Amino acid sequence: MNIEDDEQIIENCISGDTDSFRYLVDKYQPRIINAATSTQKTLMMQKMLPKKFS
Repeated sequence: MNIEDDEQIIENCISGDTDSFRYLVDKYQPRIINAATSTQKTLMMQKMLPKKFS
């Protein structure tokens, strides 16, 4: 599916189509979880690294 298809699916979601919502969740959930996990790991590493000396 391309961007135009997603736009139509979002329109369907807004209209209350729960199957369209489920489709979007299934499609994008892995990417969202990956981005959140990656960001959390980066933040944890930043806290663990010593501060630079001035």
